[in-house]
Amino acid sequence: PRRLPLQRSHRRLSFLHGFLGCPEDWEGVIRHLPEFECQALKYPFQIPADSIVIGYGMGGRIALKCSQPKIILSAHPGFK
Repeated sequence: PRRLPLQRSHRRLSFLHGFLGCPEDWEGVIRHLPEFECQALKYPFQIPADSIVIGYGMGGRIALKCSQPKIILSAHPGFK
């Protein structure tokens, strides 16, 4: 598959951990992304405005409400 180049403003990735997780949960993933500026955040998350947000579980649920581009893993928006 062809990979599209990311704009300079989308080279920062912010990782949000799950409910019982911690920033270190993302170390194995971040290790494989040397071409990006990666930041694993700790709850309560202070998400940079110029990043792509990657969230798992609770972090994914919080990412759903962000205006930035996002990648969500194993998260549900919740019940109404």
